[in-house]
Amino acid sequence: TLLDFFEVPLPSDMKGKPLGETIRSDTPVREAALFGYHGCHVCVTDGKYVYMRGPQNPKNAPLNEYTLMPTHIFSRFAMEELQNIELEPAFNFTKGSSLMKIGALGSIGMLNPLLWGSLLFDLEKDPEQINPIVNSDVEKKMIDLMLALMRKNDSPIDQYIRLGLPVKGPATEEHLALGKIFPDKDQVRTTQVKWTDKGHKMYYTLLHTVPFHMEQQVEIAVEQIIIARNLKEINHEQILEIMSEVIPQPYHILLDVHGEMIQEQS
Repeated sequence: TLLDFFEVPLPSDMKGKPLGETIRSDTPVREAALFGYHGCHVCVTDGKYVYMRGPQNPKNAPLNEYTLMPTHIFSRFAMEELQNIELEPAFNFTKGSSLMKIGALGSIGMLNPLLWGSLLFDLEKDPEQINPIVNSDVEKKMIDLMLALMRKNDSPIDQYIRLGLPVKGPATEEHLALGKIFPDKDQVRTTQVKWTDKGHKMYYTLLHTVPFHMEQQVEIAVEQIIIARNLKEINHEQILEIMSEVIPQPYHILLDVHGEMIQEQS
């Protein structure tokens, strides 16, 4: 918008649109827009609906960071995070530069999209997005818009896998996700468990409160306790107790917050 206002030529690969006519006469510049938070829901809106696509597996994987500057918001990457860097070929927006590909599963915590699953809102009837709806036809339309924008913006392949969407071709009924519930049977490493009463939500949310490089040691410790206690079914209170034992003390401040949030969910 600023470039257009000062009559500076717009770069050919720029995805942004000048908003001068939108400001003057509410002229639309796009059919839909993507938005979201890294590692959480990928969202799309066409102005009438908002569709929030969550991961299609409880580990919220695969998930990577692509960067030339390995820093988090408040700190540099830990040495453990830098042990398995891969070099990713250039995306269409990186001016020919390859990027470091670094695993990034940890520290999602209460933003873990597993807690809510995929959601659809009708903005005209529900502008505050309080009451999600289920409508297969609308979901299919919103998935198509999401896919078109992901492909236009050269989204990493792992995002399609994480979201359970086709890398190529159209979405089909098998890609619909509203109301989908993860199976209650699961594995903690090699040990079979059955989750009851939001146990899986508690486990994966708390697992993601620790940094990525610490997740494996937490999983090992949880598996050892499950085996030692011969647990076959685990509810959210039991896994909260177990995680309180195995998660390092500096992260305990998050346990109560997440525990209360999950228990309050309907």
